[in-house]
Amino acid sequence: MGLEDELNALLAGAAVTQEGAKDATKEAKKIRRRSKDLEEQLDSMGTAEALGNLVDQLGSTETEDDLKKLFDEIDEDKSGTLEVEELQKVFKDKLKIEKTKEEIEQVFAEVKGAGGDLKSVDLAHFRKIVDNFKAAAATIESKDAASS
Repeated sequence: MGLEDELNALLAGAAVTQEGAKDATKEAKKIRRRSKDLEEQLDSMGTAEALGNLVDQLGSTETEDDLKKLFDEIDEDKSGTLEVEELQKVFKDKLKIEKTKEEIEQVFAEVKGAGGDLKSVDLAHFRKIVDNFKAAAATIESKDAASS
């Protein structure tokens, strides 16, 4: 094998290595995207589970009277609505979880729609939030039980 042949073999090997590096980079990007998606899902589950725990800690919400008591306890300013800050305070004080304004507003948007007022919720919307979070917590629990 002559010098020219060796050089061509080296160049071909370098091209294969470069192609492998490109494939590895693409795969790493896919993995990072999947990881980010999973992280976002876990964050939302954490919110669902936290509110489920909060509801359990604060008492029953099975009847409308129970729900109204819980609502009134959280509604510190007695405005008849729960503001973002009131729910942030409950998360922080009762569950030791910091939730941003945007995270609470996202919860409000889920029950009020994107065009709704995202600063506060009334009792009817609070009922939807509690029901949604109970359902999410139950789903998480059943998935955990199935994977055990």
